[in-house]
Formats: sequence, C-alpha cells, structure tokens
Amino acid sequence: MEEIFQQNRLKLIDLNAALEKQEVTLEPLVAAETLNEAKLTAQIDRVAQARAELEKSRGRMLVGIRKVLEPEQWRKLSEMGFSVTSR
Repeated sequence: MEEIFQQNRLKLIDLNAALEKQEVTLEPLVAAETLNEAKLTAQIDRVAQARAELEKSRGRMLVGIRKVLEPEQWRKLSEMGFSVTSR
C-alpha cells in the first residue's frame, strides 16, 4: 500500500498544484468590477478540468491500493474514511 501511495505521490502533488493555480487564476475574474463572461466561463472550465484530473488520479491510486488489500483490510480502511471520493 505504501509503495502504491509513493508511486502516485508526486503526480498528486502536481495535480493539486495545478488545481490551485487554476483556482487562483479564477479569483480575480470573479472579483473584477467589469465581468468578462467569456474569460470567466473558460477559466471555470479549466478549474473543473483540473479538479477532475486530480480526482481521477486519486481514484486510480485507491483502485491500486484496493487490489493489494484483503477484503477485511479494505473494509477497515473504508471505515476510516478512505474512498475514491475522499480528500
């Protein structure tokens, strides 16, 4: 399980940073006195895409972890709050 996490760690860090960058880029567009709807909508799409990529990567990592665990181990991990949708 630790090996799977380590294999995915750098990618998750990069994807999280990419999401944060897109969110930071969105902030001034939302706060602008004059609304540029085209730019705002395009940036919202970029934020959504970055978030989706991060969630897919997390999900793939959890699938990898799930494959190496016994059913009882997975049940215990799930009870602790780990799931494909956990953050």
